[in-house]
Amino acid sequence: MTKYVRLMADYCSDGLWDEGGATDAEYIGLSPVLAQKIKEWHDLYDRRSCYDPLPISVKQFDERAMALAKEIKKELPDWTVECWSEEVSKNIPV
Repeated sequence: MTKYVRLMADYCSDGLWDEGGATDAEYIGLSPVLAQKIKEWHDLYDRRSCYDPLPISVKQFDERAMALAKEIKKELPDWTVECWSEEVSKNIPV
């Protein structure tokens, strides 16, 4: 069975999702260094509100997400990895 993870920012989450829903980097076996990068990326999302935009452009946010998703794929090469794009509102396979 292929394991699956999606990088997708959402409030009250760590930005990682598996078949069962929200998950975290430690549970799926990511390195502490990559987990910290994901946390820093997700903190950008958490800082925004209904009235405040992202502190970076949506394009930059998506580019950082895709770079992180590629790092996830390197650490979990046998997994299916996807990245949610805020700009086009769809999953992008890695």
